[in-house]
Amino acid sequence: MKKHKIIALLLTLNLVSQAQFGNQYEVELITFESESTYLRQGTPTTNCWQIGKPSKTMFNEAYAGTKVIMTDTLNPYPSNNHSWFDVVLPLEDFVWFYYDVHLSFYHKLDTDTLMDGAYITVSYDMGHTWQNIIDDTSGWFTETPGNYSPTEGMYTHTNNLFNNEKGFSGSIMEWQRIEFNWATIAVKKRDDFFEDTMIVRFNFISDSSENLYEGWMIDNLRLYSLDYGGNVHEFPFVSNLYLFPNPFSKETLIRTKNQTIIQKVEVFTLNGQFIKSEVVLKNEYTFQRNAIPKTGMYFLRCTFADGSMETLKAIMED
Repeated sequence: MKKHKIIALLLTLNLVSQAQFGNQYEVELITFESESTYLRQGTPTTNCWQIGKPSKTMFNEAYAGTKVIMTDTLNPYPSNNHSWFDVVLPLEDFVWFYYDVHLSFYHKLDTDTLMDGAYITVSYDMGHTWQNIIDDTSGWFTETPGNYSPTEGMYTHTNNLFNNEKGFSGSIMEWQRIEFNWATIAVKKRDDFFEDTMIVRFNFISDSSENLYEGWMIDNLRLYSLDYGGNVHEFPFVSNLYLFPNPFSKETLIRTKNQTIIQKVEVFTLNGQFIKSEVVLKNEYTFQRNAIPKTGMYFLRCTFADGSMETLKAIMED
């Protein structure tokens, strides 16, 4: 299984964060009140994750409903422990894979600061290899889908646990919402495309010190897809542009559907870096890649004669 077959998950930063959003496609809301086919727990003999009604001193109520998943519903978490549970995302289940994959949850935390704690990893090869989600440089993610601060909720590279993983640690006593997403791009369908599965793992670790901390509690884990659209119009929005072919290697045709004049086309990288601008002044334009050597995903922002804009996701390949 190849990681590049996953759907070329790429981070969309500044441009997406300014986009107006279209339809949401609900896939699964895991409330822990009933079983979910996307949820998998670790080895029972060492795993302290339990699903049930929280009955601790501080962790005594679910975010919604009556049940949560937490590091033991009654007792403090054990020492010398590494417990995990997975959210398994078989892509053949997701008919919306051309849109943006989101995973959000609410959590509370009570651990020994900067020692014990929690972190999230991702695997693209059925669990043979894992990487911390904030180090996932091939399947880039962002914590928030645009209308929040880019760093709200998620841990950063400065948050080290005792095993040198980056993660959550310390005290979060109020329900905090965490969200991250992978911005998918339109890829050519292949017969073997749906062989792949992405696994998101929620890890909790503790060192050898005995303690009475309550651990990690999670509720309302939500999987959904959001169609960013990538334009500056008010939604609901119907695209005014054709882009064909896409992906492309040398050139692609940009054409308006209603004969609107395209004033200019600007090219940006995924993190918002400006590459170049081309004057068009017509309703059909052949975009030449020649000055862009690197393959991958780019944004083509088209400005129309009336001052409105629309942004296209373009894939440049060898």
